[in-house]
Amino acid sequence: MITTKMSRHIIIKSIDQINGYGTIDSLANEHGFKKVGYCIITEDKNGKEVMKSILSEKKKKQEWIYIITVDNFILKAGGTADGIGGRFGSYRAGTIKNRENGTCSVTNYIVQQSILNMIRLGHKVEIYGYKVPSVTVNLDVFGLTKEIKTSIFKQYEETIFNILEQKFGSRPILSLN
Repeated sequence: MITTKMSRHIIIKSIDQINGYGTIDSLANEHGFKKVGYCIITEDKNGKEVMKSILSEKKKKQEWIYIITVDNFILKAGGTADGIGGRFGSYRAGTIKNRENGTCSVTNYIVQQSILNMIRLGHKVEIYGYKVPSVTVNLDVFGLTKEIKTSIFKQYEETIFNILEQKFGSRPILSLN
């Protein structure tokens, strides 16, 4: 049996848990989010159901802000420095077996199991993304000028959370941790 101490970590089992939250439509128009993929159910090498994300941007390691939707309702928002493919590959580790063994994070487990539940119930799970611009700075490092790429996705992530809170009254249900 898998348990968690944090009550905010819940697996979504019904669309009713999120259908009162906002939809992606206004965010896509106002803030430039584009559909970059969707999720399906497939089987792992042992025949167990797992989530698979079909992505248009999976190879590039770049900073992104992403939003997961179920029938257009926002389920989760977040950011990544590892590219969309890297982040959703990490979510794929959220199997029951991995959680029982303690080899995946609570977040990866909750996200994968929630997505699987929604797909099993016939809902459409899609992924929207916003490519965070690359920023480089010239910095004096011990007398040598170095061009350094800086990470700024956390500022974008916090800003999208603030926008969601202002627009819909809270963060999406799977973004509360």
